[in-house]
Amino acid sequence: MVWEDRRLRDITEADVCRLVDSGLEEHLQLEYKSALYTKDRDGNKEFLLDVCQFANAEGGIVLIGVDERRDDQEQPTGSPDPNVSLGIDDPNPERVLQSYDSRVVSCIEDRLPIESASIQARPRHPHPEQLKQAALCTP
Repeated sequence: MVWEDRRLRDITEADVCRLVDSGLEEHLQLEYKSALYTKDRDGNKEFLLDVCQFANAEGGIVLIGVDERRDDQEQPTGSPDPNVSLGIDDPNPERVLQSYDSRVVSCIEDRLPIESASIQARPRHPHPEQLKQAALCTP
């Protein structure tokens, strides 16, 4: 698994950039999400399916704020796009991650150990100096 010897809170922007630049494709233990899961039924279902997939694969990481490359039909390819800035715009990413933890507790009967963390990410292709958060979540 990616970063298996480290806690998520110890992962830095540089670590995420190296992963994105390596072109590592999604797999059973890695999922890229360009945006937060939506708060509606479909978003909740997608999130819980991702968590269950990782639980069945003995763990995994969702990297929120990492865009995927697109093919000629604009479909995601499963590999990260190094030409897009990392992160999401959210004033309180810790609140978002706590809400994800709450979804797991309220919707999944088995107690899953979940670790989540956010990191500050600067635009890879400088625009106005702004910080975004890249959220990491692993069941």
